[in-house]
This record gives sequence, C-alpha cells and structure tokens, in this order.
Amino acid sequence: MGTGWFTRSGILKEPEKEDFIAIAKSMITPWFDYNTQKTGIRRENGDDESLHALVPDTDKRMYSKMSDYALLHESVKCAGKLREFAASVSKDTAFLHNDPNLFISPIEKIVDANTDIELVTVATKLSIEHSGHMQELRTAYGRVYRLKVLGLRNELLSRLPNEARTNVPGMLYEQPTNFFGIMRIADDLEDLSRSLDHLRVQPALLFEKFNTAIRDQPNNWDVINRKGHLCLAVGRLKEAEACYRKVIKIGRELNDEKAEVAGLGNLGLVYQELGDLQKSEEMHSRAVKIALQIEWAEGMADQYGNLGLVYRKMARLDDAEGMHRRSLELNEYLGRLGGIANAAGNIGVLYQIRENYEEAEEQHLRALKINTELNRVDALAHNYFNLGTIYYKQGDFDRANRMYELGRDKMAGR
Repeated sequence: MGTGWFTRSGILKEPEKEDFIAIAKSMITPWFDYNTQKTGIRRENGDDESLHALVPDTDKRMYSKMSDYALLHESVKCAGKLREFAASVSKDTAFLHNDPNLFISPIEKIVDANTDIELVTVATKLSIEHSGHMQELRTAYGRVYRLKVLGLRNELLSRLPNEARTNVPGMLYEQPTNFFGIMRIADDLEDLSRSLDHLRVQPALLFEKFNTAIRDQPNNWDVINRKGHLCLAVGRLKEAEACYRKVIKIGRELNDEKAEVAGLGNLGLVYQELGDLQKSEEMHSRAVKIALQIEWAEGMADQYGNLGLVYRKMARLDDAEGMHRRSLELNEYLGRLGGIANAAGNIGVLYQIRENYEEAEEQHLRALKINTELNRVDALAHNYFNLGTIYYKQGDFDRANRMYELGRDKMAGR
C-alpha cells in the first residue's frame, strides 16, 4: 500500500494519514448519529400483549402481589443494576458509546496497515470483535434482566392511568442493542416508578378535600390553583388546564394581577407537558409582562425560570441561560433558597448540554448543598442524577455510579 490506496474505483494517490482519518471520521459520524437517534431500539413498533406473554405466570403473580411501595423499591433497584450493567459493558467497545471519536483508534490501526492482507486482517478482526461484543451484550441482558424488567414494566403500567404512562416502545425492553438502549430502559423504569409514587399520595382523598373547599369558597383562587397542581402531578392535564383558566378568570374579575400571573404561568406548564412550546412561551411571556407591571419580584423569578425551561426545550440555549440567570438574580435578592437551587440546577443542565462539565458540576453542587439543607428529596434525586451523568461523560464510572445510587436512594425514600 505504499504507492496508493485501493478503492472500488481504482487506485488513489496516497494521502496524508491525518487526511484519511478525517475522511473516515466524516463517513462514520453520520452512522453513529443515526444509531444514537435510534437510542438502541431494534424495532420501533411492538406488540405489548406478546411481550406480556413472555413473562412467566409466577413472575406476574409475584409482582402483582407487591404493595406499591415494594414495587417502587424493586423497580428503582432494578434500574440501578441495569445502569451498573450498562457501565460495565460500555467499557468494552467504543461502538457501545456510539462515539466516533472513540472509534478513531481502530481507524488508525487500519491506516497503519502496510499490506492489503494486513488491512483485511485488521478490519476483519475489528468486525468480529464488534459482533462478539453485541452478541455478549444481548445474551447477558436476556439471561439476567429481560424477564425481570418486562415483568416490572407491565406491573407498573397496570397501576397507572393512560395519561401517566411513558411512551417508550415495548420492544426496547425485549432486546436493546447498545448502551443507550439499556440506559433508556433504566430511565423508563424510574420514570414509571416516579409516576406511581405521585399516585401513592391518595389523590382521591385530596381531590375530595379540594372540591369541598372550592364549594365553600368558589372565588378562592389559591385553592383552585393548588387543585390544578395536583391534576398536573397525576397527569390529568385537561382538568389542570380548567383549574388554571378558572384562576385567570377570577383574577381578572377581582382585579387580582397576582392570581392572573399564577394562572397564566401554570397554564404554560400544562402546554409544556402537551408539547405545545409556542403556546407555553406565550403564556409565560404574558405572565412576566404582568408581573413586571405590578413589580412582583417573586412572580417574575418564577416565570423567568419557566421561560428558561421552554427555551431549553426549543434548543435556544442562550435565551434559556438568560432567563435562568434572571431568575437566579431575583431569587438571590429575595433570599428564596429553593428558587436559587432550582435556577442553579437549570443552569447546570445547560452547561451539561454544552459539555462544559466543570461549570455544570459547580452549579449542581450548589443546588445540591441548598436542597440538602432544605431536605427537598425529589430535587436532591435530580441533583445526584445530573452529577452522575457529568461524571459518566468524563469517564469517572465509579463516581458516576455512586451519584446514581444516592439518587435512587432519595427516590426510594431512604
């Protein structure tokens, strides 16, 4: 290969090694990007009934007899084991990371090949290694986790209303193809557990209390607003929307601008859940405008934070950071520790997206310290999970696993 490179179209002039690596990387990156978008899903559409049939009857009965608390504990514990499994297999091959940069070393081996025979030997060996890693992953997952996670998922779904369920394809649970697929299963089990945990607060009794209070005080917008929060928490979005629109109506009738700000802002949260980001932005912007007019600093701080979340979902990261920093400044001025922690955590997430892990860690640690002082369990779980993601991205797997464990402990109430 000293005189040129063989291709299907003939012999090319010998390029510089760096040029060839750049070309190879440019060809490989789209393939990795495509696989990343698929996030480990082998088939997009699946028959959940057939998946349910895969779980032995003994396992179904075991999970169905569990209390909600026991099921939550078992699901979160299983998600943690899946993360440990994913972290262990992810060290074996760059293909599991879907990271083209990690794949450059094998490319260099191919480039350094001095003969056609050596080139074919290296390429064949890499192909066999990759195929072997994928088969090992699927075999290990199928032997240890497949039936367990299917059983837990089915039982969690059976206890949740349709609006509180996640939309992760069932076939992903049958056979994930890479690291991202396994991690997504772990995330989904935790999301389903979190939804069930919200329902454990006996919302029927709470709704009865709210309805009684509203009948006695039909113009008490704070009670109606809090009922909207409960509806939003358990996924009853239409009822939440109705509550917040009622709050806006009462605010306008009573010339209570704070009520109108609260109703508009919370209505924006409903639209976020529905995926209508344009409408959500409109609601939060209207709320900010009114809060500015009446010089209500608390309202401005909350709505700036909400706008930041909308802009992040829109991928308008600079605008999102601007909103969160405004929220942070106002909360610092007001001495609202919870608001400071929320803003710092949201800024940390933006730094994560930009892969500025040092700044992200600083913000999340600040939020973690405040939330620890306030004993905000749900917020602490998010802080630990975000820190775990940062450390994982930096290759510090032991530290990442420790953060994930702390987050899971908080979710489980320990």
